[in-house]
Amino acid sequence: MTIWLLLNSIGLLLLTFVLYLVVRQLGFLLHRVGPSGARASEDGPRIGENLSSVLLPLKVAATERKPTLLVFGSYSCSICSAIRSASATLARHWAQSADIFLIYDCDNGLANTELSQVSPGLYIKRDCEMRLKLDASFVPFAIIVNREGIVIGKGLVNEIGHLESLLELERVKAVERKQDLPQAEAFV
Repeated sequence: MTIWLLLNSIGLLLLTFVLYLVVRQLGFLLHRVGPSGARASEDGPRIGENLSSVLLPLKVAATERKPTLLVFGSYSCSICSAIRSASATLARHWAQSADIFLIYDCDNGLANTELSQVSPGLYIKRDCEMRLKLDASFVPFAIIVNREGIVIGKGLVNEIGHLESLLELERVKAVERKQDLPQAEAFV
């Protein structure tokens, strides 16, 4: 009887150890995969397309030439409301390096509104045509545009991490451009 009790105890300890190893491996896997970025989409403007003329009415409000994150939403969308409230925190962090524009549909027959600055780097506007003009067929949808007005990223955004991934994409592209600059001058 005691031998069976000893074997059961050893088996239970062994099973507990194997379960610990499986959970540990799952943790490593989740850490390596990390959060995903904005969901890529064929909708919206093409990557590399110049949006300077479309952005001109928005950029008049911003005094510096910074990258621009356009976030399209709707007041009737619950995810858009969460994105809107999280954008204030995001704007505080990125205010020196990017402008964030929240552009909302004219729900319930509401008219266009003038652009207003909510906080440094964060602007909000109700616009009935801009989302259609840029072919952003669903919300919340975001487009990141560099200093020159060129689209460098876009996609469906369901959380603040998706917005941050687009802003990080612009930062990475800016570093790549700076690294490519000396090489480009050598060929001129």
